Amino acid sequence: MIKLKNVYKSFNKGRSNEVKAVNDVTIAFPAKGIVTLFGHSGSGKTTILNIVGGLDKPTSGEILFEGRKIYDFDNIRSKRIGYVFQNYNLFNNLSVFDNVAFVLKMLGVNDDKFIKERVEYTLDLVNMLPFKRKKANELSGGQQQRVAIARALVKNPDFIIADEPTGNIDSKNKIEVMNILRKISEYKLVILVTHEESIAKYYSDRIITLVDGKITSDEENKSGVTDEFVRDNEIYLSELETKEKIENENLYIEYFGDNKNKLNVSLIFQDGTLYIKSSENVRVDLLNENSRVKIFDEKVESKPEDLSQTDFEYQDLSIDENKLGKRQLFSLKNNIRVAFSKLFNQSFRGKLLFLALLISGALIAIGAIRIGNLFTVGIQEEYLSDKDMYLIGDSESNKPITIEGENNLFLLREGYYSNTEIQLFSVGNRLSYSVASVRFVPADQIKADELLHGKLPENDNEIVITKSIAETLTRSKEEMGIYDIKALIGKQVNAYGNKKFTISGISKRISSLVFSTRVVANAITASTVFEQSTYNYITPLEFQEYTLTYGVMPTVFNENVIEVLVIQDYLGIENPDTYVFAPETYNVEFNIPGRKTSVPLTFRVVGAVKVDSLSKYQFMAPLELMANFNETFQNKGEAKELFTTDKALIERLSNKYEVKNSRDIQIKQQLDEKTINLAGTLTFSFVIFLLSALGYFFINKSEMLRHIYQINVYRSLGVKRFEIVKIFIDDIIVLTTLTSLIGYLISVGIFIRIAASTIGTLAMIKPHYPTLLLGVVLVYAINILAGIIPVLTLLRKSPAEIMRTYDF
Repeated sequence: MIKLKNVYKSFNKGRSNEVKAVNDVTIAFPAKGIVTLFGHSGSGKTTILNIVGGLDKPTSGEILFEGRKIYDFDNIRSKRIGYVFQNYNLFNNLSVFDNVAFVLKMLGVNDDKFIKERVEYTLDLVNMLPFKRKKANELSGGQQQRVAIARALVKNPDFIIADEPTGNIDSKNKIEVMNILRKISEYKLVILVTHEESIAKYYSDRIITLVDGKITSDEENKSGVTDEFVRDNEIYLSELETKEKIENENLYIEYFGDNKNKLNVSLIFQDGTLYIKSSENVRVDLLNENSRVKIFDEKVESKPEDLSQTDFEYQDLSIDENKLGKRQLFSLKNNIRVAFSKLFNQSFRGKLLFLALLISGALIAIGAIRIGNLFTVGIQEEYLSDKDMYLIGDSESNKPITIEGENNLFLLREGYYSNTEIQLFSVGNRLSYSVASVRFVPADQIKADELLHGKLPENDNEIVITKSIAETLTRSKEEMGIYDIKALIGKQVNAYGNKKFTISGISKRISSLVFSTRVVANAITASTVFEQSTYNYITPLEFQEYTLTYGVMPTVFNENVIEVLVIQDYLGIENPDTYVFAPETYNVEFNIPGRKTSVPLTFRVVGAVKVDSLSKYQFMAPLELMANFNETFQNKGEAKELFTTDKALIERLSNKYEVKNSRDIQIKQQLDEKTINLAGTLTFSFVIFLLSALGYFFINKSEMLRHIYQINVYRSLGVKRFEIVKIFIDDIIVLTTLTSLIGYLISVGIFIRIAASTIGTLAMIKPHYPTLLLGVVLVYAINILAGIIPVLTLLRKSPAEIMRTYDF
């Protein structure tokens, strides 16, 4: 029938508080009979039962049903397994009849006449037919358990699992329930969980004993008959060992006990009240006519054969396949009706929340309107190229361009970047620093009159930064200890290869340019070229204090061959006295960024140098060599950028080539993209969408928690996750239609009227209908997604996890 194979189950797996509830359990269950999982609390018996019944998943191991491994337990749980729970798991707000009928509807039985006949027949088997119209919560514990048995039987399951079915009922009902299960076991398998040894021994065909998640014994039950379990609430005085009587003029006391130990008790009677004082650690119960415990003078007469007597007679409850159709547990019409009913029966606080959702719909409309009106673009100066940066050539074509007849051009081929970072350390604190992304250009292109503070560079160690870079470096004024950008004059910043530059001036420009000597600007740009094209880091030799320790100085640096020096520390020299340096040559690929082409390049290490500090730059070359390379290299290829303040040069170049101002190109792109106020609009819309989503999230979470018991029963019986989600989606659709959608449509209607008025014409306000329609979709989409998140989160848990998490 069903088999567990090497099953393990751990809770809090991988954590310090991991609990191994089931440890390598293998059990093969027969086709019929009562198999009892017996053990004390925490032994793992209920966990195994949950795994067998598909209410929980094993951490590892296999569950085989009719020889096949089970992956989807929902279908098996709803059609082939009957459940009898300790807490009954009945729908308290439904009648006895509807509780049992629900299971037939789960199977796809839609014939009302057949449902009526089958349910009444099954209820009659367990003597509950007279109570069919009563609500489940109006029944006693024993009656509820019999209804649970009827519900388990009505679908004719292959086997029944019963988890402590007698745990919450009295002795009389305990016998009746167990006798019914015993009768059923003559035809079907009943897997029983109990911690009561007397029940296990009296009713079981096989007893599997568990301790700490392991099977300690698995035996056929050959125990003698016992009736101890029927006397939980009965005391037979004649059977007690100790009997004492104290009688005088004012007192008559009888003492009965099950042992002869001395008992210290003081009785005090005052003002009509009896006080009992005892130094013994015993529980005190007062017995009267209303007590659960009954007192008998006679001896108990054991009649074990009477204990098995029951009116229950098992009958064949198989269902004709022709009776099974499409399962219609929750119809759309009924779901909407229930949703409307809940909506109009809300408390005052709930109605205030719905008003808030109506307002959120109106605000969503405002967000959609603002997004629809994004027709202009604001210019963000700080992200634009410098005003003296030009694009020469057509970036769309691959036509090579070499500018001839002009000297001292500072170019950058398109596809390459020349940005690097400069770091400014805070005053008195080397742990804090600020960073700016910059681009080095020659300072000979600017004049002193454009400086805000300071002077132009006078040597290779000085630079001028722009106002926008200065503001970036001093943005964190408190942390940096600099409160005025003028204070940056004379400060040092770190750049390529740990080179320290002194800030000699600050330009009025708003761009990310750093002005240095032409040789430095060209050398740093050359470094970025090799970083992109060969993935080798080369820094100008003069950027650090150095000593040539091996080899010779480089003399060749072009697109075919480059000679470099390696920093000695990267050679891993163990004994300098015996080390012999040998030049090395590598063949590398010089890749062209943006294109899938490359050219061969010979990379020659001709010497080694000792430097003051290491950086990521392993190789070094003379400053002049790198600068000369850059001037030649950048004047090749296709389109290129040029930095110049010489308007006459631009005019001459315009006569030969296509020349555009880079800044103007970027402004046009921003205008074309229609991004004016986009960030603010999207932020506003996002906040509104988020607030609306949060509202629906908490409403549905509250609704889910109110129905958590019902959801638990649904999942325990085998209702599929999507069927439960569908109920909540229908709720959300109704709620959205009557709140957020109304608020949205009111706002849109007002906007359209304003747009059609004189004010709208003057302000050039026009409705963007696709955006407004998209807003309607968003209203429903956001609310549905936010609303079902708590439900989906809950339904990720197995039915057993839901039962463990929430107290039912």
